Amino acid sequence: MGRPADSRKKKNILAAAFHAFGERGYTRTTMKMIAQQAGIAPGSIYIYFRDKEALFEATVEQGWEQFLSELGRAAVSARPLPERVAKVIDLGFNKLKEGLPLLQGMLFETSRRRLLDRKLDTLCRTLETLFAENRPAKPLRRRQDLALWRTLIRLTVIGIMFSAALAAAERTDDELGRLKSAVRHLLRERLQL
Repeated sequence: MGRPADSRKKKNILAAAFHAFGERGYTRTTMKMIAQQAGIAPGSIYIYFRDKEALFEATVEQGWEQFLSELGRAAVSARPLPERVAKVIDLGFNKLKEGLPLLQGMLFETSRRRLLDRKLDTLCRTLETLFAENRPAKPLRRRQDLALWRTLIRLTVIGIMFSAALAAAERTDDELGRLKSAVRHLLRERLQL
C-alpha cells in the first residue's frame, strides 16, 4: 500500500512543473526534471498525476486560476479606474511573459488548445466589466454594439497572445514592450484613460 498523498508535496510539484514547463515548454520538459526541481523521486509524481499531460493540465489550470483571481481583484478594487486599468495591464503582461512557454504549449499544440478556451472567455469577461465603466463616448445601446465591443476585446487579447507567442525568443521582451505600449496608447486614445 502506497503512502497517502501530501498536499504540500503536490504544491511543490506544481510549482516545479510551472517553472520547468515555463522555462522549456511541454515537449522538452521531462517528469525527471520536474521531480529534481521539486526535490522528490521521479516516481513520486505519479502519486499525484497520472502522466505528464495530466501534470501539464493541472499546472495550466493552477496558473490561470491564480492569474484570473489576481486580475479580478485588481479590476474591482476601490482605486480609480485609470489606476485599475494600469494595474490590470501590468499584471497581464507580467503574467504573459512569465507563462509564455505554457501559452505556446496551449496555442500551438492542438490537443492542448482546449485548455485555453474557457480561461480566455473568463479573461475577456473580466476585461469587459472593467472597461464597461468607461465605454466610448457613444453609449452601447444595442445588442450588436455590445457584441462588437466583446469581439474587439477578444480579438485584442488573442492578438496579444499570438503576437507574443510567435516572437523569436530573443525578441520576446521587445515584442511584449511594444504590445503593452500599444495597449496603453489605445486605451488613452479610445477610452480617455
